[in-house]
Amino acid sequence: MFQVPSHPTTFDAPQHHHQHARSPSGLPTLNIPRTLARPGFVEVPTDNIPAEVAHVPASYLRENVPKMNLSAGLKAVAGAIPERLLKSQVPASFSIPLRGAVAFQYPTHVVAAYPAKPTSHNPEVMLLPVHHLALAAHCASVPAIPSAPHDPRSTVLQLPVIMLSVPSVPAFKVVHDYMYHHRLDRVLSSLMPVPEDIIQSIRRQTTGEALATRGLLKQISTHVCAMGRANPTNLMGNVSHVTEFWQDVVALGIHDPDLWSMLEFAWDAVCDFFKYL
Repeated sequence: MFQVPSHPTTFDAPQHHHQHARSPSGLPTLNIPRTLARPGFVEVPTDNIPAEVAHVPASYLRENVPKMNLSAGLKAVAGAIPERLLKSQVPASFSIPLRGAVAFQYPTHVVAAYPAKPTSHNPEVMLLPVHHLALAAHCASVPAIPSAPHDPRSTVLQLPVIMLSVPSVPAFKVVHDYMYHHRLDRVLSSLMPVPEDIIQSIRRQTTGEALATRGLLKQISTHVCAMGRANPTNLMGNVSHVTEFWQDVVALGIHDPDLWSMLEFAWDAVCDFFKYL
């Protein structure tokens, strides 16, 4: 069982770093940090990287995961693994029958993500297949994972389960997707409602180009504000989505500069709403 370092909730940061915001429609007053704390860079320990590629810099592995087409292996086993189970029902491993030769890499483990602060003694766990390389190369704070090499002659794939506690289980699914695809447009659209034309604009540009685009932040914050005024619950959901994702990124030790730029951009878009209350 692995437990990443716990991280305080967003609203417990020192008061002088916050802006006080009157919530719309009678919702409780929020004490919101103007910026999200960004830990110092820590590289993934070499011992955490799979032995066969331990000589390769973690930064190179991290940058190239999307080019390895590992997601094809995830799709191959997706139907054989339940999406959710109660924690007490999670087995030590999953055995998946294989059919014929394949031209992709199967995942090596299954992550069973459960809340670091569960509300019951037997919480629901989210199960996601994962490649040792993808998880280890991105998450500096996840302890070393025992190797689970697959025998290519075997007709059964054995996937050991990694029990992993995280601040937010739903946010971990977004993290998991990012590790494989590095699609910042998908991260942003999972955190808040963003018009499709803006998403397409981000998709066509590099991160730096997209975030530096004149008026992009204003466009997104204006849309978020309109949604928030129409339904304040939506805005509170956006605040929650961004803070929970931030907590997971910090707890897992993910230091990808582009991801952090997008996370800070998303937070700025949310905070802009409260300037005009």
